[in-house]
Amino acid sequence: MKIKNIQRFKIILFLSLSIISIFIVYFTHLFFHSTTNFSRQSENFQKTFLEKEKVLDENLLLLKKQIEAKKINNSDFDHKYFSDLFEKGGILFQIYKKDSLIFWTSNSVSINNLNPTNKYDSVCQLKNGWYYLKSLKLNEYNIIGFSLIKSEYKYQNDYLVNGFQQDFELSNKSQIVSPGNGNIVKNSKGAPLFGLKFSKTPYNKDSFKLLLLVFYILSLLFIISFIRLFIGSLKLFKNQLLRLSVTLLVLWVLRAFLFYFKVPHFIYDLDFFGPKYFATSDLLPSLGDLLLYGIFIFFSALEIFKINTDFKFLHPKQLPLKVLVIVLSFSLCYFLSMSVIYFFKSIIINSNVSFLLNNIFGLTVYSYLGLVIIVFLFISLFLVIIKLLELVFSNEVSKSFYFLCFVFSAAEFFVLYYYKVGLFDNVYFFLFTTMFLFLLVFRHKNIKEKSYNFSFLIIALIFFSFVTTYGLYKYNNFKEEEKRKLLAIKLTTEQDPIAEYLFNEIESNVLEDSLTLKLLSKKVINEDSVLKRLQVKFFNGYWSKYDMQITICKPGDTITIKPDNYKTDCDDFFNNIIKNIGRPTLSENMFFLNNESGRNSYLSRFVYYENPYAAKPIATLYLELDSKFIPKELGYPELLIDKSILVNKDLTNYSYARYKNGEQINQYGKYFYNLTTDVITNSSQEFLFFDKNNYSHLQYQVDDKHIIIISKKNDSVLDIIAPFSYLFILYVLISIIVLFLYIFPLKLNNLFLNFKGRLQAAMIFIVVVSFIIIGTTTVYYIINIYNNKNTDNISEKAHSILVEAESKLSFYDKLTPDMRDFLNGLLINFSNVYFTDINLYDLNGNILASSREKIFEEGLVSNKMNSEAYNELTNNKKTLIIINENIGKLNYSSVYIPLRNNQNKLTSYLNMPYFSKQSELKNEISGFLIAFINVYMLLIALAIIIAILLSNYITRPLKFIKDKMSRISLGKSNEKIVWKSKDEIGSLINEYNRMIDELSHNAELLAQSEREGAWSEMAKQVAHEIKNPLTPMKLSVQHLQRAWIDKAEDWDSRLERFTKTMIEQIESLSSIASEFSDFAKLSKMNFETIDLVNLIESIVTLNKSDENFNINFSRENINEAVVFADKSQMLRVFNNLIKNAIQAIENNEKGKIEITITKMDEFFQITISDNGVGIDQEQFEKIFSPNFTTKTGGMGLGLAMVKGIIENLKGKIWFESEKNIGTKFIFTLPQYIDDTTSL
Repeated sequence: MKIKNIQRFKIILFLSLSIISIFIVYFTHLFFHSTTNFSRQSENFQKTFLEKEKVLDENLLLLKKQIEAKKINNSDFDHKYFSDLFEKGGILFQIYKKDSLIFWTSNSVSINNLNPTNKYDSVCQLKNGWYYLKSLKLNEYNIIGFSLIKSEYKYQNDYLVNGFQQDFELSNKSQIVSPGNGNIVKNSKGAPLFGLKFSKTPYNKDSFKLLLLVFYILSLLFIISFIRLFIGSLKLFKNQLLRLSVTLLVLWVLRAFLFYFKVPHFIYDLDFFGPKYFATSDLLPSLGDLLLYGIFIFFSALEIFKINTDFKFLHPKQLPLKVLVIVLSFSLCYFLSMSVIYFFKSIIINSNVSFLLNNIFGLTVYSYLGLVIIVFLFISLFLVIIKLLELVFSNEVSKSFYFLCFVFSAAEFFVLYYYKVGLFDNVYFFLFTTMFLFLLVFRHKNIKEKSYNFSFLIIALIFFSFVTTYGLYKYNNFKEEEKRKLLAIKLTTEQDPIAEYLFNEIESNVLEDSLTLKLLSKKVINEDSVLKRLQVKFFNGYWSKYDMQITICKPGDTITIKPDNYKTDCDDFFNNIIKNIGRPTLSENMFFLNNESGRNSYLSRFVYYENPYAAKPIATLYLELDSKFIPKELGYPELLIDKSILVNKDLTNYSYARYKNGEQINQYGKYFYNLTTDVITNSSQEFLFFDKNNYSHLQYQVDDKHIIIISKKNDSVLDIIAPFSYLFILYVLISIIVLFLYIFPLKLNNLFLNFKGRLQAAMIFIVVVSFIIIGTTTVYYIINIYNNKNTDNISEKAHSILVEAESKLSFYDKLTPDMRDFLNGLLINFSNVYFTDINLYDLNGNILASSREKIFEEGLVSNKMNSEAYNELTNNKKTLIIINENIGKLNYSSVYIPLRNNQNKLTSYLNMPYFSKQSELKNEISGFLIAFINVYMLLIALAIIIAILLSNYITRPLKFIKDKMSRISLGKSNEKIVWKSKDEIGSLINEYNRMIDELSHNAELLAQSEREGAWSEMAKQVAHEIKNPLTPMKLSVQHLQRAWIDKAEDWDSRLERFTKTMIEQIESLSSIASEFSDFAKLSKMNFETIDLVNLIESIVTLNKSDENFNINFSRENINEAVVFADKSQMLRVFNNLIKNAIQAIENNEKGKIEITITKMDEFFQITISDNGVGIDQEQFEKIFSPNFTTKTGGMGLGLAMVKGIIENLKGKIWFESEKNIGTKFIFTLPQYIDDTTSL
C-alpha cells in the first residue's frame, strides 16, 4: 500500500508540475509579447521617463547649489558619482559659462549643433542618439542635463548597436517619432515631447528567449515524466514489454505532434528553432528540434534500460539460434552506434556554432546545448546497448563464445566499411563501436550480474569522454578544412569591401575639399602636396594598408609609357585600364583591377571643376591603391564599418601566399613561405592538404599559372585533449541526473552511501573543492598580474609616443587649431609606427588633432577629453593616467599623458586608446583554464583511484569483521579473528573475540534451555493431542463393557459402532505421530535437481479434477526452473500450501487458486494465491509458528514445516492477506547453476 501511495503521489506531483509549467510558459509569452501590450509598454516607458526627469531635476539643482557656493573648479565635482550616473542611467551634465564649456561629466555626447545659451526642455537627436535635454540657468551659467533615450548610430556593427537605454526595457526596433504619429510621451508638466511607435517583434532580449526556452524544456520534461509514471501505474499494462511499447508509442506520438503542428508556435518562432544555427533536412530543421529529439531518445533509452531481463528466451540446446541471436544483437549495437555517430557528425559539421572547446570564451549557449545533445545521445546509446547485452548475456554460454560472436560481427561491419557501403564508410564509427563492444564483452560479468559499480561507470565515462574528444577533433578539423577551401576560392578574386565602403563614404568630401581644389588650380601642380593632403585629410587609418600613387591629368595632357617611351592621352590611358581590367564597385568612380598581381588593386577617379556650373573640368585625379600587408590592425577595430559590409574575418588565424608561374607574388601572416612552389609540393589535385613546419597547409591549384596556399598552425597535444576535461565533467553531471531519474521511482534510501562510499565521496569532494578554490584564486591572480603587465605595456608605449611627439613638437610654445592638418599628419605617421590611434587635446580638453578624425566627425565621442582624466591631469597634476572608456559596446583602456615643450611648458595632452586588453586577457585566462582543468582532471582521476584503493584498504578489516559477524550463528562453532596489529582495529577485534567466547557459552546454555523447553512444550502438545482421542476411546470401551454385562439386545450394532469409533481415533493418533515424525525429519534431505515447472504442472493436473475450485499455473516465458532440493519435501511444500488454499475457499462458490513463477536475479519466485476468507491481522505473527492452527483439527505443523523446508534451501517465504479478499503465499528458491556448463 505504501508503494502504491508513493506512486500515486509522484503521478499527481508530475501532473501538477506539467500543468503549472505549461501555464508559466504560456503566460510568460503573453506577458512579454509586445503585440498585445502596447498600452502597458507605453505606461512603463512614461513612468521610467518621469523618473529619469526627476533625477535630472535633482542633479540640476545640486549643480546649481554648487555654482552658488562658487565651487566650480573641475576638482570640486564628484566625478565618480557622475560617471556612475552615466554608466547606469545614461545621464550626463555640462556647465557653460556664457558660451564656453567649463565642466562636463562625460565625453560621450557630441553637441556641435547645439546652442549652449538656450533653455532646453525637449528631445533632440544628436549624432549618436536621441536625448532628453533639460537646462537650468543661473546668471551667466547654463547647466544642461542630457538623458539618453535611444542610441542611434550611423553605423551598425558588433560595437555600435542601436537601442533604447536599458532602463526603458523596450525593443530596439521601436521608433521615436513626432507626437502625432505614435504613443505620446510627456514631461512632468504634461507637455508632449515625442511619440513612440512600438515594434511588433515579440521578444527583444536574448536572455528572455533563453528563459522561455528553459521553461518550455522543463514543462516537456515534466510531461514526459508524468506519461512514464502514469502508464507504469496502469494494471492494464502489467506485462513489461507491453508497457514499454505503449510508453514509447505515446512519447513518439507526442514528439510527432509537436514537430508537425509546431506546438507551441511562439517557441518555434525563436531562432533556436530555425535554420540559423543548425539544419540538415526536413526532419532535422533546427538545433531546437535536435534537442527535443535528444530528450525523447534519452527518455526512451531510460525506459528500455528499466525493463527486467531476468529471463532466458532461448533453450540451452538451441545453439545455432543462439549464435544467430547474439550476432544480430552485436550487429544491432553497431547500427545504433552508427546512428549516434551520424547525429554527432551532423551537429558539428552542419551548424555554424563553435565547438572549439580550447577557446572557452568563443563558446555560446548554443555550443553548450549542442554538447548536451551529444552527451545525451552517447549516454542513451550506452543504456540501450547495456540492456541489449544484458539480454544476450542471460544465456548460459562461455565468455569465449561471446568473443567469437563479437569478432564475427566486427568482421561483418569491417567489410561494409571497407567497401564504403552506405553510412558505414566512417572509420571513426567502426573503431568506436568495436572498442566499446570489446570493453563491454570484456566486462560481461558486470553486465550479466548487473553489478554496475563505481569503477565500471567511471571507466565507461572516461571512454565516452575520450571518444567524444576525438570526434570533436576529427569533425572540427573536417569543418575547418572545408572552410579553408572556401577561403582559398574567395582569395582568388577577393575584393576589399571595407575599402569600397569607406571610399563611397568619403568620395563627395574629397571632391568638395577646397584645399585640394586650390592645389589642382595652380599652373604647376605639386603631386606630392596633393597626395599628402589626401592622406592626412581622407585616406588615413584603414587606408594605411594600401600603397598610394596619384596621377593628375589636365585636359589634353599626354603621358609617357615606359619602357617603350610612347606617348598617349592621359585620360584615355586610365580609361582603357578601367575598360579592360576594371570591375565596378559601390562607387561609379572606383574600380577593382583584376591585374593578376596577387594584390588588391583599385583605381579611383576624381573629376574636379572650378565651380559647380563649369562645363569643363580643370583636372582629373587618378588614385591608384595597391594593398600591402600589415601584421596588426590599427586603432578602433571595425568601429566605423557597418555590419552590412561583408568583412572577411576568417583570415584571423591563417597565413596565405599567392604564386604565379611558380614564384611567390605576395604573402600574409606569420608563416614564412618559400619563394617558389617547386620546393613545396607538386600535385595536379585542385585541393591538397599537407603538413610542414608544424603547420597544416592547403594548396589550391587555381589554374595552370596560379596557386594559393593557406596555412594554419597545427593544434598542440594540449589543444587536442583540452575538451576531454570539460566533456568528462559534463558526462559526470548528466550521469548524476540519469542515476537520479533511475533511482527516483525507487526508495530514496538507495541514494544514501555506505561508509566506504562516504569515505570515497569525502576524499573526492575535498579535491573538487580545492580545485574550485585554487582555480578561482589563480584566475583572480592572473587577472591582476595581467592588468599590471598591461599597465606597464601601455605606459611604455605611451612614453615612446611621447618621446617622438616631444622631438617633433618641442619647439612650439603653443599648439593651436590652425595647426590641425600638420598635427593630423604627424599623428598618422606615429600611428603607423606604433599600431595604435593617437589623439591630441589642448589645455582646455578640446580635441586638437587625431590619427582618426572620423571618430569625432561621426559624433561617436565628443570633442572633449574624458572628464575624469582631465581632472586628474589638470587638478591632481598626474603625469600619467590610465582609465577605462567605451564607445558603444567597445570597452578599452585609454592612457592620457601631458606633453611639454623644450622649455618644460605644458602645451597639450596626449591620448592613446589601447584595444587589445580584452581579447588578450580572455586568451590568457582561456589558456590557463585549459591547462589548469586538464591537470586538475588528472589529479581528480588520481584522487578517485587513490580514494578507491585507500577506502578499500581502510574498510577491508571492517568488511572482514562484518563478514565474520554475518556468519555468527547460535549453536554453531564461530571462528575467531587473528589480528596482529595493536591498533584501533585490533582493539575492536579483541572485543569481537571476547564476544564470540561469551556467545558460545551463552549459546550452549540457551540451546540446552530451548531444547528442554521445546521438548517440554512439544510433549505437552503431543500429550494433549493424544489425550483428545483417548477420552472417546475410553468412554466407548466403558459403554461396550456395560452392554456386554447387561446382555444388550443390540450388541451387534453397538460392537459395529465401537469398532468404527476406535478405528477413527486410532487413525487420528497415527496422523499425529506422522506429523511429529515429519517435523523431526526436516534436517534429513535427499538433494537432487528438480524442475519446478514440471513439478507444479503435475500438481496442478492432479487437482484439476476437483470441481469446487479452479487452479491455474502461469510461468511468464520460463521454460524450466531448476532448483537443488529434496523432491518429497518440495511436494510437501506445495501440497500444504494448496491444501490451505482449498480449505480457505471451501465456502466460496467461485474458488480460484493461481500459481505463478517468475525469475528474480538468481532466484525463482513462486506465488500461490487464493480468493478465500483471508487471515485476520492479529494472527499474522503466529502463522508460521509450530502448533498454531486456525482449523479445528491437526497439530498446526504444516506451515512451520513449509517455512523450515524453504529456509533450509536458502530461500524466503512470506505472505500477503486481506480479509474476505484472499491470501498470497510467496516464497523464493535459489536457481541451480551448473558450473560445468560450457560449449
